[in-house]
Amino acid sequence: MVARILEEAFQLIRGEPAAPRAARLERHFRLIGVCGIVDMALAGLDVACWDALAIAAALPMASFLGGAPKPVPAYNSNGLSLMAPDAAADEAEQLLSTGFAP
Repeated sequence: MVARILEEAFQLIRGEPAAPRAARLERHFRLIGVCGIVDMALAGLDVACWDALAIAAALPMASFLGGAPKPVPAYNSNGLSLMAPDAAADEAEQLLSTGFAP
């Protein structure tokens, strides 16, 4: 279904400059409803257009949209909540030794 929606959307915008087109495409798909899977497919296409514009401007997406890139803390639980407590403690010690902080 997503592939069919995207193919239809591509036919509408083929040959045009990359630009976010959510409003135009929403009007086209109004009859079947722009919710659920249709909304997700169009959102993905819209994000791809924004990404293409940022790449063409040689800017990170955050900068292109007026923000600034900043570090995002990473975490790694490796499913600790799914393990037995003793195994989770051992796994947590191993994660700490690789640089992850509590």
